[in-house]
Amino acid sequence: MTADGEIARTLNHGVAPTSLSWSPEGSHLATASWGQMKVWRVADGAQVARMVSGEVYEVKGWVGEGQVVTWNGEESFASWDRDSGRLVDKEFISIGQQQMVPSPDGKLATWQSGAGGVYTVFSVDSDGHDEWPLRGHEGPVAQVAWSPDSAELAGATDSGVVVWNAADGELDRVLWTPSAAVRDIEWNATGSLLLVLTEDGYATVIDAAEGTEMGASVADATLGAVWARDGWHFAVVSRPVENRPDQSDNSLLILRVAEASE
Repeated sequence: MTADGEIARTLNHGVAPTSLSWSPEGSHLATASWGQMKVWRVADGAQVARMVSGEVYEVKGWVGEGQVVTWNGEESFASWDRDSGRLVDKEFISIGQQQMVPSPDGKLATWQSGAGGVYTVFSVDSDGHDEWPLRGHEGPVAQVAWSPDSAELAGATDSGVVVWNAADGELDRVLWTPSAAVRDIEWNATGSLLLVLTEDGYATVIDAAEGTEMGASVADATLGAVWARDGWHFAVVSRPVENRPDQSDNSLLILRVAEASE
């Protein structure tokens, strides 16, 4: 497989979006900037809805295929109807709760349990009594992401991009050494690939088993990169490139990871 960087769709949010999120089935993409969120239909790039509200700071995810969840930057989360833009519900979630990263199956969670980038995994049903640290790597842990099957955690450390066994926190493999500090890591839906966003402005796709670099796309490191549910497309906010009229502003790109022909 190669990440050929082929652009499948370009969307114009207006002001550079600060966050983005695919719908569960990959049919829609939500983008947000301070005070504004837009929902796009991926098939034709049409804008479906626009929400303008002080409740919008980042888009955090979806409730099913029909509602988008946003965060106000503090302790308030809101859900919005995808098609009408109507506010559906609001919920208070404390800062402490927000630091926890639950596994996809809901049985485990991890959080930064101490200074210096120390992460702990714990059983959700154990009231915090059954927990273990991520270990075997060098330096602090900067980012973590659960594999789709909840069996592994990927993260950025001084050792590079690594993978731990979730069941005991032991280091399983060191995958790849990034060229700059890692801002974000995300598994694709099948758990076969990792998308790594780095400070030098690249979104790089690597093989999750062996760490082979499949390819990279220019991206704004501050604004995120996310996989579509199909596991073969990802969205990034492009990084402005000098002397390139077609890349002179922050555009939202949907790119394809292509399977190499044999």
